[in-house]
Amino acid sequence: MSTNNSGTESFLRAAFEALLPPGAIWTAEYGAGLDQLISGIVGNNVDIKLFLDKLASLREPEKTEILGSLEREFGAIPAYGATESQRRNNLETAKTRRGSLKNAEYLEFILRDAGFDVYVHINDPPVDPDQFLFEAFSMFLGEESATFGEPTAVFGGIGGYLAVNGELVRETSVISFVFGSDDFVFGGWDAYFGERYAVDSEPVVYTIPADPGYWGLFFFVGGAATRNPSGELIDIEAAEVEVFRRPEFERIILQLKPMHSWAGLIVQYVAE
Repeated sequence: MSTNNSGTESFLRAAFEALLPPGAIWTAEYGAGLDQLISGIVGNNVDIKLFLDKLASLREPEKTEILGSLEREFGAIPAYGATESQRRNNLETAKTRRGSLKNAEYLEFILRDAGFDVYVHINDPPVDPDQFLFEAFSMFLGEESATFGEPTAVFGGIGGYLAVNGELVRETSVISFVFGSDDFVFGGWDAYFGERYAVDSEPVVYTIPADPGYWGLFFFVGGAATRNPSGELIDIEAAEVEVFRRPEFERIILQLKPMHSWAGLIVQYVAE
């Protein structure tokens, strides 16, 4: 009875045989039918035990087989060219820090560690989030010679906006004629129709509740903040985020924020 997991198999076989009734009839002779039956049962259980052993260490940074998934969960963004060992050490640090910090502190740590010069502010005592999230738009140029419509002409936000659950994605289908050749004849072989699919992504518009009881569920990500003597937020400076990093910036916040909370982003997206 020699396998690559002989220790596990020997342990399971001893446990199985201990459950058998007493008597010579239940003593397995090597190579006989009962011995082969027990070996088959134990062999199947070895695979199950090994699988359960992997599950037991699935969330341990030094052993996990889903390293990338855990990095995304804990916001442990690996540096370019980092070795697997370095990634696992970074994940262990992020996991430990998340367990020791409050949600806002941890989110701020991850954002700043990723290179975003921002702070996270809890709306406590709660004030009306609308005073910080009034939004207008202006166009600024990445180059002095840029004109409207060119890639270097970038729209930027003044004020803030809400990040709750990301964008809404809708899949639509349109039935249209598709022609196999320019000289098609209606009903001929080159004329046929089919269904064309399109996926549209559009921002979801969220309305700030008028009920002050919900305002405490908001938090803000932006620059430095000022509070009055009562601790209420009265001003939040806009932080600058490079426009090409906007998807990464929003993704970190949406991944790490509590599901019931709403994030108010007080940022200006800049071209460089």
